[in-house]
Amino acid sequence: MIFHQPENSLTNYRFNAVTYTDTVWDSHFHKNMELIWVLEGAVNCTVGGRSFRLTRGDAGLCLPYDIHKYVPEADTVYWVLVFSEDFVHAFAKQITGKTGDGFAFRLPPDTEAYLKARLLENPAPSVFTLKSCLYGVCEAYLEAVPLTDK
Repeated sequence: MIFHQPENSLTNYRFNAVTYTDTVWDSHFHKNMELIWVLEGAVNCTVGGRSFRLTRGDAGLCLPYDIHKYVPEADTVYWVLVFSEDFVHAFAKQITGKTGDGFAFRLPPDTEAYLKARLLENPAPSVFTLKSCLYGVCEAYLEAVPLTDK
């Protein structure tokens, strides 16, 4: 069964970030984008009907309305950040009418360090911090995942 998460479909600079330990997320979708970043262990992800296995340090980005599911392996810790396109207008414009030909990518070491320092360890970042971090994520995604027309 696939379910819609209406709370993750709201705009106007909405975001939420949660660290999960061994939490399974069944197939769901929402309007906002979703970053998953594996901190320890491995997560088996299904996105748009395709399977991906993310391990420590790997990231994945779900675009708006991508149907996705996460099944972590034992002793896994992963971080999920759901965010509205308001934070990344230029990226949102670039992906309009497109889909990612993939999902998984690696964050460059400097982007990873910046995310850890500015978001992972900061429960209330400013809008400017969020934008700077998310544009770094979007850049890494675009460098690794080609876009194709829907």
